[in-house]
Amino acid sequence: MKLKLASLAIAILFTLGTASATVVGNLGVGSAAGVNATITSLTFLPDPSATPPGPPWDGEVNNQTNLMFNGGPLNVTEGVEINQNTPFVAGSTTLPEDYFFRFAAHPLLDFELTGVSPSTAFNTSGNPSDCAAVDASGVGSCSLNIAGTLSPVVLAISGTTSTIASIHFVGMASDTGSIGAGASAWSGSFSPTITQSNCGIAGNSVCTPDQIALYFCPDYNTANMCTAADVAAFGSKVLAITSNSGSFQVTATPEPGTMASIFIGAGLIALGTRTRRRRRQNV
Repeated sequence: MKLKLASLAIAILFTLGTASATVVGNLGVGSAAGVNATITSLTFLPDPSATPPGPPWDGEVNNQTNLMFNGGPLNVTEGVEINQNTPFVAGSTTLPEDYFFRFAAHPLLDFELTGVSPSTAFNTSGNPSDCAAVDASGVGSCSLNIAGTLSPVVLAISGTTSTIASIHFVGMASDTGSIGAGASAWSGSFSPTITQSNCGIAGNSVCTPDQIALYFCPDYNTANMCTAADVAAFGSKVLAITSNSGSFQVTATPEPGTMASIFIGAGLIALGTRTRRRRRQNV
């Protein structure tokens, strides 16, 4: 009985198939143009080295990409439009945003943005907005507290002279031109490097998270916060980051038919196991 039911379960699995979304793998995006950052926004700049050159392309596919999808693969240096070539403002950009990533030679490949992950910053003081604690310890990270709201951008020291600024995105991906049933899930981060030449302090040899906080908000260390007054006074102040890169992993999600076949198969096997146990107990 058990063997018959197990065989039936396997047959159902093969009959229904293992349908899943077709977009899978890693997407790597780079840009020689970089990003303009304010206290509250990120603007991805046109990339002159993309194919074709931007605008509207703000980045390009790099050689770390192995994305598989119908109509693929992507071309190395292929132009990528990011955030529809508009400034990204955490908490204000309307989500979900269709075509957060758009590709020059693959118009049906759609990366929809559904969310921005909250800050995961940590440091020795236990306060994620304490950027001075990152500088003092040489390890850990911080996120700017902007009028009581913690920024999703995580600042961490890179080596001894630079800062990595990471922001983590999540969404859905499809190769059909629209997001629907069977779309894949994607997640990953942009992690531009902010060097001493970007830090806004003339003659400075390093660019630490705390110096970035003080660049935007001169009194930041008083309360580990950019106040509403700081945002009003310095909200348009720009930190020019001269390069940008990101890595995004795409994972296929089972379609309803696949999940149904799995549940049916598991149920039949469990039923066969219970039947066999009952027969043993009656012997």
